Amino acid sequence: MIKMGSVSFSFWIWWILAITHMLPSMIQIIEARIPESPLQCNQTLCTLYNTYGRWGDRKDCYALNATYPTTEEELRAAVSYAVKHNLKAKVVTRFSHTMPKLACPDQAVQSSFVISTEHYNLQIQIDTANAVVTVDAGVSLRQLIDALEVAGFSLVVSPYWEGIC
Repeated sequence: MIKMGSVSFSFWIWWILAITHMLPSMIQIIEARIPESPLQCNQTLCTLYNTYGRWGDRKDCYALNATYPTTEEELRAAVSYAVKHNLKAKVVTRFSHTMPKLACPDQAVQSSFVISTEHYNLQIQIDTANAVVTVDAGVSLRQLIDALEVAGFSLVVSPYWEGIC
């Protein structure tokens, strides 16, 4: 038997075999995923959640209807619809990250309407001559930073969370 110090070679072989056998079960795979849309609708109503989970008062936020405009014209039509039907409307982002319940239009479901900017994220216009950038309301900070980088610009100051819209 081969001795390595005061411990035998077979001890080290068994120890290495045990570790290599247990190692795969000890390693956890962690995936980063974009959160689900905070606005979930079915045939009767829409439920608005936030990124942090439940609202502070633990009550769910409901709305009668929701729309997902993709252009400025569709956004104006959505606001016009809410005004015409005397609905209390709120605009929410793709992540609806508001911690307090400010995003909830009203406790009365039948008078609530939600406008989501989730799909209103197509345009980022960069005027390099005047250093002016115009973006749709649903453009995420990550999209904006990437577009600015391609144009040779950067943001001087920005929030820490890139998912902000």
